[in-house]
Amino acid sequence: MDFSPEGSLYEVLQHIGLNENILQAMFLQITDAMIFLAHNGIIHGDLACRNVLVFRLDKQEPHKNIVKLTDFGISRHSKLYAPTNSVARTTINIVPTRYAAPEVLANEQYSEKSDVYSMGVLMWEAYSKGKIPWSQSNSDNEVKRQVTQGEKLQKPNTCSTQMWSVIESCFILSVEGRPTFTNLKQSLLPVPYQMKIPTVR
Repeated sequence: MDFSPEGSLYEVLQHIGLNENILQAMFLQITDAMIFLAHNGIIHGDLACRNVLVFRLDKQEPHKNIVKLTDFGISRHSKLYAPTNSVARTTINIVPTRYAAPEVLANEQYSEKSDVYSMGVLMWEAYSKGKIPWSQSNSDNEVKRQVTQGEKLQKPNTCSTQMWSVIESCFILSVEGRPTFTNLKQSLLPVPYQMKIPTVR
């Protein structure tokens, strides 16, 4: 495994405030990794800042930052799981509750879209400087109740309205309503680089 000189994104956030341009560049790299996993039918299952390693950190030049996704310990793609081309059910009892999608907490249904939900939590966590999601809730059972009833994390002060709109799209209660990672990447690209997607009539 490559050595990550800066440690995890969680560790970086504990000591350094990162502006939105830098975070956005990191989110794009994570999204690229997730597009690759989704293309190969793999569900990560544990997206969080602690599982993003920072290999290069530059507070001035967003494009010079390099992060990589790690920790596939509970990924869904092995002889233990059914192929994940759509939705997989598992009986694994290791669930990162505070990052998990409603359908995971309610029915253990994993898909690309459940990872998209967790990506939204990861982005919220990054804007919140590594704050634990749902930190005001004392128990995972309380978090499970809130999430499955459609309650959402609140907008961090450092997050722009435009980026919050992108994050909120990841929190849509309906699985079908959430973007794919390919769609999410399109939303994360700076405006000059976004492609105009034709409307299907």
